[in-house]
Amino acid sequence: MKLPSIQWDRNSAEAPLKQLVRLVEQKQYQDRPSIPPHAKKKPVFRENNANELTKSIIAFFEVIGGHAERINSMGRQLIRDGKPVWVKGAGTDGTADISATWAGRSIKIEVKATKGEKQSDKQKQYQERIEQAGGIYLIARNMDGFIYMFFKAVEVRSNEG
Repeated sequence: MKLPSIQWDRNSAEAPLKQLVRLVEQKQYQDRPSIPPHAKKKPVFRENNANELTKSIIAFFEVIGGHAERINSMGRQLIRDGKPVWVKGAGTDGTADISATWAGRSIKIEVKATKGEKQSDKQKQYQERIEQAGGIYLIARNMDGFIYMFFKAVEVRSNEG
């Protein structure tokens, strides 16, 4: 039996994070209907820092039938001759925080949850390369803004093709 798909309601008066909780709970029920609701952990989503906003955006993609993953481009610390040394990460300079795919579209999301935080020159160059290749690049500062920009970008791409 095919379960009904979960749809994001762009016109809902419900706050995006509340809608996300409701839809994640709905998806949990669809995925595991034998587990009673009182036995499931209630999801919690926030946007008060970059980690929380990243987690919320990734959950959004899971709910709407896409895929998203966090990209860790930070280097790592090693101990050489008893002293800590930072080694550059293997990722592309300026890479976005989240790489997502939805409806065949490549979407890169840079998370800037701290007020006044700006893109580096490397991030701007990365954005330009993604957009020149036909991908979508978004800067997320909060969930409301991200949802708006996501659907606007997807509509523009749909109208172009």
